[in-house]
Amino acid sequence: MRILDLTMFMSGPLTTMLAADFGAEVIKVESIQRVDGWRAAGRQGGRPWESSPAYNWVNRSKTGITLNLTDPRGVKLLKQLVSSADVLVENYTPLVMANFGRGDPLAGLMGGVALLAALAHRRRTGEGQLIDLSQAETAAMFVGDSLISAQLTGCDPTRHGNRNLHMAPHGMFPCADDRWIAIACGSDAQWQTLHELMGATTPQWHLLRDRLQNCAQLETAIAAWTSPQAGHELWPMNISTHAVSMLLTTEQRSDRNVTLAPRSASTTRRFGPPHQRHISGNPPAKS
Repeated sequence: MRILDLTMFMSGPLTTMLAADFGAEVIKVESIQRVDGWRAAGRQGGRPWESSPAYNWVNRSKTGITLNLTDPRGVKLLKQLVSSADVLVENYTPLVMANFGRGDPLAGLMGGVALLAALAHRRRTGEGQLIDLSQAETAAMFVGDSLISAQLTGCDPTRHGNRNLHMAPHGMFPCADDRWIAIACGSDAQWQTLHELMGATTPQWHLLRDRLQNCAQLETAIAAWTSPQAGHELWPMNISTHAVSMLLTTEQRSDRNVTLAPRSASTTRRFGPPHQRHISGNPPAKS
């Protein structure tokens, strides 16, 4: 399967990244006249174009071509690529593709699922499909409770950061070794256990409603308790503060090639697909 990728930044490239991870040939079309903004994301200095972790993440496993789409010759080459492709993915504004004589909008984080459904339909019927995917409507499915609450109460919910309406405490707290620890108590019993570990340096607040009403004071007290301690000293709570470094150093992950070698002048490693593909009947050798 060949997919032509005319997307930029995250949502569109993530859709085609999923397809590439599962073996599709993905050709990313770019233009030096309008550079993908993620090529410089997270990087500074002279030539950041090939070293952005964000760009390399969502564009792994793809091939690429640069076309000047303001030049008729570039548009002609683009149309030739389109004619040979099974799927065209783009996240331009509505008028852009119309100017190229095309109009197939496909964007969003859930585009991969919609793409698979369209391909299954084509396999059954021989008919192609146009998928018009709204990023805002896609995001709405993750905030159903807030949407219902706003309809029932007439009040828009406000941002609450790491806090949770059904748990307290629920947040990130500093450690002495320049790390952070995530702490969440999902029940009054869990809070009682944490309270005992802290040495009763905070009020009891046995009930969730009391902790929710005093969140700021609660978080200040917990931060005062965690900040003098190194992350490993908090391990008895079964919370790991070393998850990121473990991903980069664990022997098993190294053997599976989850992290890929840096590209060009980049000094950072990037993540490849978490799954491994093997020819049927030839499982990988065990070490």
